[in-house]
Amino acid sequence: MKLFKSLIFCSLLLSTHFCFSFTMKEKFENAESGSYIVTEFQNVLSLLRIHSLEEDKLYIEEINAPASSPLIKKKKWEEWIQNKAPGASSWLLYEIDLKKGTITDCYSFDQKTHINLENQQSFLATLMFLRLEPITGSDRKKIGPKPEDEASDQRKVWNPPKVVSGKKVKGTNFLAMRTKWPKDGSELSQRTIDLYFDEKETSFPFPYWIEVGDTHNVFKLRVTDSGNCKNSPLKRMPKKLIEVDSISLDKKKGLNIVLKHANAYKEFQILATASSGHTFATILLPHKIETEGSEFKIHVPTDVLEQHLETNTAYTFVILPVDEPRLAAEPRQSFVWR
Repeated sequence: MKLFKSLIFCSLLLSTHFCFSFTMKEKFENAESGSYIVTEFQNVLSLLRIHSLEEDKLYIEEINAPASSPLIKKKKWEEWIQNKAPGASSWLLYEIDLKKGTITDCYSFDQKTHINLENQQSFLATLMFLRLEPITGSDRKKIGPKPEDEASDQRKVWNPPKVVSGKKVKGTNFLAMRTKWPKDGSELSQRTIDLYFDEKETSFPFPYWIEVGDTHNVFKLRVTDSGNCKNSPLKRMPKKLIEVDSISLDKKKGLNIVLKHANAYKEFQILATASSGHTFATILLPHKIETEGSEFKIHVPTDVLEQHLETNTAYTFVILPVDEPRLAAEPRQSFVWR
C-alpha cells in the first residue's frame, strides 16, 4: 500500500493538453500556481497544491487529514489552507527537479524539519520520464454494458466527475492518457496507468481520475474537489542547515572543507578564530569554491594561510553563507597551524 501511496502522489504529476505523447513535466512547466486537487483514500483526505515554479524546480504541497475530522467538514479548502489546515495530520512541501525528475528536498511544515526521501528518488525518476499516449476510439471507456455486436456500439464515452470548489461541473470532456510502468520486477512492473485530464483547462496540471492495472485488478483514485488557492502560509522552501562533511588543515594541501546542503548558496565567508585566554582574534580568509556533482568544496591554499595565520596557534573555523548567515556551520574541532 505504501507503493500505491507513492504512486498516487507521483501520478498526480502527470498531465498535458497535447494530444500526442509527451513526458510528464511539460504540463507543470506551464501550470498555474495555486492549483490544487483533493482526493480521499481509506478515510484520509489528501490535498495537493502547486506552491510555485522557480526555474527548473517545482514545489508541491501535500496536506493530509482524517476525512472524519470535524475541523474540515465544511471543506472550504482555500480558507482551510489560509488558517494553517486545522486538523491536518501532516503538511509537506516537496522540491522536484524537473530536469532530473527527482525529489531533491522535502520539508514538513507541521514538524518544522526537512525529511530525507532518498529511497523514493529512483521511483519518481522513473515516473518523471514515462511517456503518455492518448486513449482513443474503442479503447476509451464507455457508459453501459458492451453490446454483442461491436460494430453497432453507440455508447457514449465515459468521463469522470469534475468538482470545483465543492460544486459539480457538468458537461466536461476529458482527455484520457495512458502509460505503462517499465519492466523492473517491482509490484508495478508493466502495469497500465490511465489518467483523465480536463480537455479545456490547459493550465490545470492535475488529472481528475487515475486507474492503475488491468480489467481484473484495477486501483482507482478519484478527485473529490479542485480549485485554486493563490496563497499559502508556507511562503518558501526553508533552506537546510549547512553541514560540514569533512575538514582538514595541513601545510601541503591547505584548508579543505567539504559541505552538505550548500549548493543553494553562491557566496561564503570563511572565518578563522584564534583564542588566547579571554581574547579572540577572527580573520576573514580568501578562498576558492569547487563543485563536483553533489559535492561542494571550499579550499584555502597554503600561501594564503601563511599570510593570515600565526604559527603554533590553534584555530576554529566558521563557514558562513553570505545570504543566510544564521545558517552558518561551525565544526567543533580546532586545528593548529604549524
